Amino acid sequence: GILKNPAAAAGWKQKLRDRCRERISKAYIESKEDAMTEVSVLEVAKDLDLKFFVKPDDIENKMIRTPEVNRPGLELVGYFEHFAGDRMQVIGMVESSYLNSRPDMEKRRIYPTFFESGIPCVVFTRGYEPNCLMSEMAEDYGVPILGTEMGTSHFLSKAIRYLSYKLAPAISI
Repeated sequence: GILKNPAAAAGWKQKLRDRCRERISKAYIESKEDAMTEVSVLEVAKDLDLKFFVKPDDIENKMIRTPEVNRPGLELVGYFEHFAGDRMQVIGMVESSYLNSRPDMEKRRIYPTFFESGIPCVVFTRGYEPNCLMSEMAEDYGVPILGTEMGTSHFLSKAIRYLSYKLAPAISI
């Protein structure tokens, strides 16, 4: 039979592989249209146990569309050349410490560019909280600010894993 003839067995295996690839490819293309392309900030806050410091009235419309996150180090000193404004912004000890060391006049120059860039939300880690000026401006621009007691690296890992899962294309065979 087929298994005794190596050439026939190889041809049979190749046909089987080709059929499987075709089915997987077709299933992937069909399911990509149904895949979740965004997750609400409210859902993220609930699932990752985040608390709100600033919660805009239209919070149900605030969406995250990428599993990538950003730590806005250079942006907080005013450099926005390659700013990833579509990502969740995570502020840890270094960023928080830097912001608290700056005069209000400097913050008033930087915050508008930061908040008007379309960021879906800002998350403070390690129990840090936004300063009053940041909270006021976030409210003015309708940007949610959240917080967690988690360490920054732990939160980043958890957030990326969560967002990657929620925003991954679904494959059904």
